[in-house]
Formats: sequence, structure tokens, C-alpha cells
Amino acid sequence: MADFWQIFIDSGLGHILTFAGVLVTGWQGPKVVAKIQGKNKVDEIKTEGDSKAEELYVNHIGEVIKEYRDQVQGFKQELEKVKEEFKQFREEHEKEVNDYKQQISFMKIEIEKKDTRIQELEEENETMKIEIHHLRGGDK
Repeated sequence: MADFWQIFIDSGLGHILTFAGVLVTGWQGPKVVAKIQGKNKVDEIKTEGDSKAEELYVNHIGEVIKEYRDQVQGFKQELEKVKEEFKQFREEHEKEVNDYKQQISFMKIEIEKKDTRIQELEEENETMKIEIHHLRGGDK
């Protein structure tokens, strides 16, 4: 086998193949290099685009989070406002309830006074009926 290679090298065929390889490399080499460089450039641009897209996404998420925070702050302020309004309503309601309770107590006292006065008048009326009956000559 070693003789085969020796004959091959000695025949000049090796020089022809080497020359053909140099020609093919000269002719196809720039295309291959350009293709590799193009692929590398595409990968670089794609990576740069992905990076920019991620940066835009992060910036957008930051804005969305800020908007949500602003909304939450607005909700908190509105909640505090509603709580204060409810507190005022409750205080006013309790005052009205206390006023009504006082009125009811006053009316109960007045009703008791009137009931007592009615009782007194009924007793006085009975006494007057008896007196009128005696004056008319009853029970003789």
C-alpha cells in the first residue's frame, strides 16, 4: 500500500490534485467564507434583536408595573375616602339613633304623665258621678 502512494506522488497526479484543490479553494473559498460570515452576522443581528426585544419587554413591563402601582394607590385613596364617608355616616346615624331614643324616652315620660292624669280624671269623674247621684237624691 505504501508503494501505491509512492507511485501516486511520483506520477505528478498529486500535484494536479493539489493545484485543483487550490483552484477550488480560490473559487469556492470566498463563497464559503462569505456564507459563514453571513450566518455569523445573521446570528449576531438575531441575538442583538432578541436583546433589544427583551430590553423593550423589560421597559414595557416596568411601565405596566408603574401603572398598576398608580392604580393601586388610587384604589387605596378611594378606599380611605369611602372609609371616612362611612365613618361620618355611622357617626351621624348614631347621633340620630340617640336623638330618637331621647325622644322616645321623653314621650314615654309624657305618656306616663298623661296616663296618670287620665287615671286621676277617671277617679275624679267617678267621685263626681257619686256626688251627682247623691245630689239627685239617690241612696236615701
